[in-house]
Amino acid sequence: MRNNVKKLLALVLAMAMVLGLGCAAFADEEPAEQADEDDAVFDLTEEELAALKRIGEETEECAKLVLLNDAEGDIMSVNIRAAGETEWSLNLLEDGELFQAEEMVMLCFEPEADTLYDIQFVFSNYTGSAVHDVDFADVEHARLCRQWNGLTYLVYTSVETGEKVDTSEAEQARAEADLTASVSGGSDEDTSSSGNSGGSGWTGGWTGGWTDTGSSGGDDTGASGGDEGCLDDGLFW
Repeated sequence: MRNNVKKLLALVLAMAMVLGLGCAAFADEEPAEQADEDDAVFDLTEEELAALKRIGEETEECAKLVLLNDAEGDIMSVNIRAAGETEWSLNLLEDGELFQAEEMVMLCFEPEADTLYDIQFVFSNYTGSAVHDVDFADVEHARLCRQWNGLTYLVYTSVETGEKVDTSEAEQARAEADLTASVSGGSDEDTSSSGNSGGSGWTGGWTGGWTDTGSSGGDDTGASGGDEGCLDDGLFW
């Protein structure tokens, strides 16, 4: 009886080890398989690439980023600025044109050497968010995704390393840091209660590009910033 119990325990242990190894092997292979599936979407012929809608002016010197809108919403404005700047470009979309959900486009832009860029997306419901520190030399094609809180991020394969990059954690950390600065920094400014000076948010109305006006006051809400913690990316928490 005791021997039978030992044999049964040994069999159960062996099966557990086999299953464990199998799961580990599957876990190791799954990211690569997922990356292959994601990249396969961008395997376009020259004719298909030529047929993609252009956002921005296409020139011989421009960087061409193929972008898939997986953010589950139509986009009515795309703006770019060099990282660290406060002024956004005018809308790169033509008047009345939309970058629709599930649509793939080619974003054309002439970046300066060794410069990172922020790209802002304003959705058709007038909410918006930006992806930051984009290196056009390292991104040939990417998925634009959006979290439940409105935060946008990119998923792409790095040209330099060949590795899959997901910027969601970096964007989340940045948004949280900006929100903390917006809430805690406004009270030290002389304009904290004057309103209409921006709350690390969008001000001045819709003009094809929004202006980041700082970290104090805004919309008559006082020291904590305008629009109840609206970040410069248009996130609401």
